[in-house]
Amino acid sequence: MIFIYLIIILSLGPTFLQILEKFHLFSKKEINLFETISLELISSLLIFVVYMLLIGYLGIHYSFYIFIPIIINFIYQVTHCLYFLLVKKRKNFKIKLNINFSQTITILLMIAILFWILYDMFCAITIYNIYPDEYAVWLLNPKNIFLGKKMNFFMNTGLEVYPNFLPLLFSGYYYFINNIEENSVRIFSSLFMLIAIIGLIGLGKEKKINLNYLLISIIFCFINYEIFSALMISTYGDIAFLGTYTVGMLYLFEWLVGTKKKEYLIISMINIMAYSFIKTEALYLVCFNILLLIMSSLFYKKLSIEKISNKSIIIYSLFTLFLPISWKIYNILAKFPSHLFIGGTGTFNFQYTVSLFTNMSRQFFGCIPWVIFLSLFIIGSYCYGNKLKKSDQQFILLGIITILANIAFLIMSYLLVFGTEALTAASFIRYMTRVFFIMVFISLISIKPFSLRK
Repeated sequence: MIFIYLIIILSLGPTFLQILEKFHLFSKKEINLFETISLELISSLLIFVVYMLLIGYLGIHYSFYIFIPIIINFIYQVTHCLYFLLVKKRKNFKIKLNINFSQTITILLMIAILFWILYDMFCAITIYNIYPDEYAVWLLNPKNIFLGKKMNFFMNTGLEVYPNFLPLLFSGYYYFINNIEENSVRIFSSLFMLIAIIGLIGLGKEKKINLNYLLISIIFCFINYEIFSALMISTYGDIAFLGTYTVGMLYLFEWLVGTKKKEYLIISMINIMAYSFIKTEALYLVCFNILLLIMSSLFYKKLSIEKISNKSIIIYSLFTLFLPISWKIYNILAKFPSHLFIGGTGTFNFQYTVSLFTNMSRQFFGCIPWVIFLSLFIIGSYCYGNKLKKSDQQFILLGIITILANIAFLIMSYLLVFGTEALTAASFIRYMTRVFFIMVFISLISIKPFSLRK
C-alpha cells in the first residue's frame, strides 16, 4: 500500500509544473530531464505536506476523505499521460540507441544506485525494530496526529515545537490505510536520497561534471560513510534534511554565479521550502541563504556577477520562510506545552570548547569519505584552480562558505544548546552529512579540467 500511496502523492508535482508553465513562470525546456524529475518529485511531497498543514491550521479533522482531490489529480495525470503517449506522440515515437562506452558505464552506475536504494527500501519495510517509537519526534508525532485526527493532538513530550514535514507525510499514510504501520514509512529516507541524487545528476550535466565520477562518489559514500546505512532505513530526518538542503543550495549557487534561469531559482526555492520544515535549526540556516542573496546583490560588481533584483530576494525570502514562521505562530496559538529558547537554555558553555574541537576533529578525520574528498578538493584546487571558469571558482567559494557556516552553526549549537553533549561532540559526523554532497560536488568541479581532458 505504501507504493500506491506514493504513486498518488507523486502525481501532484507534474500538475504543479503544468500550472507554472501555463502562467509562463516555468519552462521544462530550460532544464534537463533529471532536473525535471527531481523537481516534480520534491514538489509533490512539499505540496502534499502544505495541503495537510493547511487542513491542520484550519482545524479540520483528518480522514481518508482528504485524499479525494489528490486521487482526482492522479486520475487526471494518468489520463493526460495516456493521451500524450497514444495520441500526441504515437506517430513520432521512436527509440534511438547510440550509446558509447562511457555512457554505458553511466547507465550501469545509475542502475547500481537504484538497486541500492530499492534494497534499502526493502530493508526498511522488513526490518524488525526493537523500539516502536524510533526517534520519537518522527514516529510519535505522526501517531498523535493520526489518533487525534488533528495537528495539535500532542502530549507534553517537549517535541511539539518540531516542524511537521515528516510527521504529516507519515500520518498521511496512516490515514490512507486507516492504520498505524511504522515500517512502511521508513522508505521515505531512501526516497529523499533518490530525489537528491537525480537532482545532482541533473546539475552535474549542466556543470559538465563527469557523471561517472559523481556516481562512483555516491556509491563510495554509501559504502564507507557508515551512518548512511542506518539513516537510509530509518524515519530520522537527516536524509530528508541532506537531500533538500544539498539540491536547494547547489541550485542557488548556480543561479547566483552561473546561469540566471528562473527555473534554477524555483528548484532551489522548492527544495529549501521543504528543508525549512524538516528540522528546527533549518530556520536559521534559511536566513543564511537570504543573507547570501543580499550580499550578492550588494557586491555584485566586485563579484563580477549579474545583479540580483530586490524582487527575487523578496520572493525567495517569503516562500522559504513561510513554513517555519507560520508553524511558530501556530505553536503559540495552539499553546503547545513546550517552548525553548533557541531549542535550549541559552547558557554558553565556553568550558567545553577544547573537548568539543578535539572530538569534532577526531570524528571528522576518522571519517574516510570526508578525508578523501577534502584531499581531492585541495589537490584539485591546487592543480586546476586557475584553469576553472570564473563562475566555477565562485561556485566553489560559495560551497566552502556554506560548509564553514554549517560547522560554525553546529559549534554554536553544541556550546549553547546541547549541554554536556559538547564534551564528546555527539553525532557531529552525522550532522555533517547535510553538507557532504556539497563537498563532493565542489571537489568534482575542482578537478573538472582533468576529467574533461581528451
